[in-house]
Amino acid sequence: MNFGNLNNRIQTLSKQTSRNSFGEQETTWNPTKTLHCRVIVKQTTRTSDQVTINTTELVVTCRYSKATSTLSPESKIKYNNELYDVDSVVDKFQNKVQVEITCHRIM
Repeated sequence: MNFGNLNNRIQTLSKQTSRNSFGEQETTWNPTKTLHCRVIVKQTTRTSDQVTINTTELVVTCRYSKATSTLSPESKIKYNNELYDVDSVVDKFQNKVQVEITCHRIM
């Protein structure tokens, strides 16, 4: 992995649930860590039940760390002030050096 290509920044967000003054649950996404990474942006189209949905897909490559090991499909990523849902987190060569994160944002 050429670490000189890690010239973009993303923020990992964690979900926090609390109760408001009426007792209702509120969900907020709080930034947990900023990571240096390489980001590839793709425009894709998904079709299900004859409905076409345009999405923006990210393929994020970064170093393996404690922050990336805790990411899951329930997590979110913030890139260029836009929130993306995490689809998968893969330890690319299974040697705990490089992680590839795939995420999407529905437009």
